[in-house]
Amino acid sequence: MKYFQQKRWLYASGEGSGKRVNFLIYAFCIAACVIYLWINIVARVFPQGGDESGYYWGTPFPSGVLAGHDFWVTYTYSKVLLSGHNINSLPESIPVSRRGLFEGARGILVYPPFAFFVYIPYSFISYSDAYSIQMFLILLSNMAVIFLASMMARKFLLHAGDDISISSAITYAVIAAIAFITISSYGFLFSVERGSSDVFAMLFSWLFLYALIRHPDRMWMQALLLSCAINIKLTPVIFSVLILWKHRWRVIIPMTVINSALMMVWGRENALIFLKGVARLKATPDGWWGDHSAFSFAYTTLRSYGLSIQAGEGLLIAAVLSQWACCALVLWRRGYSASNALLLFAVSIPVMMLVPNCSNDYKLILLAGPFSVFAIRWAYQYANSADSKALVFLFLQFLIMACIAKSGGFARHSWAANKFPFVFLFGFLMMLEILRSRSAEGASENGYRSCRDVRQTLSGKK
Repeated sequence: MKYFQQKRWLYASGEGSGKRVNFLIYAFCIAACVIYLWINIVARVFPQGGDESGYYWGTPFPSGVLAGHDFWVTYTYSKVLLSGHNINSLPESIPVSRRGLFEGARGILVYPPFAFFVYIPYSFISYSDAYSIQMFLILLSNMAVIFLASMMARKFLLHAGDDISISSAITYAVIAAIAFITISSYGFLFSVERGSSDVFAMLFSWLFLYALIRHPDRMWMQALLLSCAINIKLTPVIFSVLILWKHRWRVIIPMTVINSALMMVWGRENALIFLKGVARLKATPDGWWGDHSAFSFAYTTLRSYGLSIQAGEGLLIAAVLSQWACCALVLWRRGYSASNALLLFAVSIPVMMLVPNCSNDYKLILLAGPFSVFAIRWAYQYANSADSKALVFLFLQFLIMACIAKSGGFARHSWAANKFPFVFLFGFLMMLEILRSRSAEGASENGYRSCRDVRQTLSGKK
């Protein structure tokens, strides 16, 4: 904290801006600490049997599933495919404790064939060592997503009048706060416990967006990065609207060629097994409190109010898609730009989480990127122009982050256990921000690289 206070560049825009930056830095530190205490200590204390004199620690994860289950499936089936068998082959020498899970998963594996190809290096080391590396990579990928999203927000959401020195202080403060909250959150711990690969797909997606904006002419590279994300997890397919927005029909051939090659990496038979498994999972969803999809919220909550599951799911999906369509239409009418592409990317992430009928809570870490982008945007607006509405939006975002970071297993009420309402509310906040903000006039397509660039722009020099 003293480091920021001692830096004279905090006051480059005047005493008022400097005080607001200091206030925001203090606020981010306090918010991160309060959220950590609430989600990991206060929320975990439960009365035992209704007796206020006795308490116990609640568990953040569902019981009955062994740790590392998702990673075990991909790790083991990578070995199966390397041995020449197909995905439907039941691996040999499965521990008794996991055999039931594999037998239940046969035919409904929702991992694209390319996901098993990515895990091939793990096949040459023991499972315990591979799982340890996986946990480290999950942590590293989350930090990379937060850093990349924050740097892109700093570069591509800046206007010519924004002070680059103040934005630097805010950006690094947001990175620290979001990173601390993320790694202590229920969603991150759940992703490590399962060893899920969703964050890897999200990292490829953010790299795709960076390539789309900074290297707009390298269409094949952009198609490759996006295709890798899609073929690790299917949900990033929604980001195809961005590459279509930029390149129109010219991108159809690269996307078709690359996706077909990645889908067929283990042969035609395994590709067909995967597609049939996705169709089967769609036909037999399973809702519970640790699943924040529209179907799960309708199944666990709305049906208790007399609404059928199908009708409830349909209404919720319609609301999510309407929210996204409103943002997409507004940004499309403003025209393609770096800032508009970043905003459309961010508002698309809740859609890929809520619309599929199976979306377990380890996917909540995917929101770290949008959290970073909009926290920086609102902090800029407040610090530079004392925008009180931006400060309100920032407060509401951290409140939603606290609700999302807490395990649904700690909820006192059934409606609060599912994370659908909180993810949807954050999407609603992003929509309001896009609607209230003006077109990014004067914003640099590739962002400012240094303070000198800003000064030259403001003085009219080239």
